[in-house]
Amino acid sequence: MHVSIYPYSQYFGEAGCSDAFSFTTVACPASTIIKAGICKNDSLLFADSLILAAGLYEWNYALPSGCDSLVQLSVSLFPDEATETDTLLVVGQPYNGIVYERDTTLEFVLQTINGCDSLVRVHLQLVTSIGNPFRRPMARKVFPNPASGEVTLQFGQAPPTAMRVWLFNELGQTVLARKLLAHRQDHRIGIDRLPPGTYRVVAMAEGEVVVIGKLVVL
Repeated sequence: MHVSIYPYSQYFGEAGCSDAFSFTTVACPASTIIKAGICKNDSLLFADSLILAAGLYEWNYALPSGCDSLVQLSVSLFPDEATETDTLLVVGQPYNGIVYERDTTLEFVLQTINGCDSLVRVHLQLVTSIGNPFRRPMARKVFPNPASGEVTLQFGQAPPTAMRVWLFNELGQTVLARKLLAHRQDHRIGIDRLPPGTYRVVAMAEGEVVVIGKLVVL
């Protein structure tokens, strides 16, 4: 925008004023917002300032045009990440080259995609054998199969004790663990959070493991 200014006299008005001043205005830029994140107990160096906590930080700079430039840094704190998984081992079977004599919980610290530390807990559960955990044969099946959303784990007779059931993916990783109540033949299990693929269904009771079968998730 171009503006002209003429001197003004309160006695003679504009008469006798021959000088005129003109200038062009410019629009100053809007504030700049930068988003960043930091890990717990970590820091961020920005504009010679050490940022130690989440929050909104501001800096003002003078531009050559004469405008003030506001820079805002919005810092968020990356949440702690922890993963827990159950792994079944037959007594005497090694895990990472070590043979454990009792149930054990191992902890590992890995790095996430954000560069933060992630705690991974592996619960090793020792079992005496892989086979039928009951004193007499028991029919069992998972239906529908293939399935999505929910499946039913059905036994030919109600288990006499509480059980635990696991779903393992094709890499052998535990993706789901549930406790099953005793004296019930049908048990519904939600699988809506599982990605499509083939899974192995395993149940355990009284320290022994029985392989239920394979489940295909759509």
